[in-house]
Amino acid sequence: MRTLTANATYRLGPRTDAAFGLRQTKFDDTSLFATSYQEHAIYASLTQRF
Repeated sequence: MRTLTANATYRLGPRTDAAFGLRQTKFDDTSLFATSYQEHAIYASLTQRF
């Protein structure tokens, strides 16, 4: 399995952060009954501290 990830975090305020990222995963299996797959993802999160 091979995974490539890139992300960035931004401070929006004194207690608020936003994060954005990209991920690519590739899985190649050479066994007889296995399945290979690829995944491409975009993700985001918002964090608020109290």
